[in-house]
Amino acid sequence: MLCRRVIKILYSINRPDGLIIDAQDYILVASNHGNEIVVIDPTGKAVAIYGDFEGISASGKAKGLLSPSDLVQIGNTLYVSNFAIDTSLFGLEQHYASAYTKQVSRHTIARIKLSNE
Repeated sequence: MLCRRVIKILYSINRPDGLIIDAQDYILVASNHGNEIVVIDPTGKAVAIYGDFEGISASGKAKGLLSPSDLVQIGNTLYVSNFAIDTSLFGLEQHYASAYTKQVSRHTIARIKLSNE
């Protein structure tokens, strides 16, 4: 495949871990350590941020986004898997959310309504 155009992203994304491109060529990127979805317009400018981490429920589910990874868009709804895995189980690097991922016992898929553009 030939690359026709390269853009410089004008926003730092904290550990990107999955992206999709919508019908208007906006790039939606899962920021794994940022616990957010960053929307990049066709010029490379961040124009929206969706999601936030709101803690762990009593039943062990992440409220909001916790280490989001894979994205699927259906209409104006974005579905995002919360990776939320305790990386210490594998001897991997710990990050600020590690204390929360250790509390997760039920994994979730977040549903985010996207604004109409």
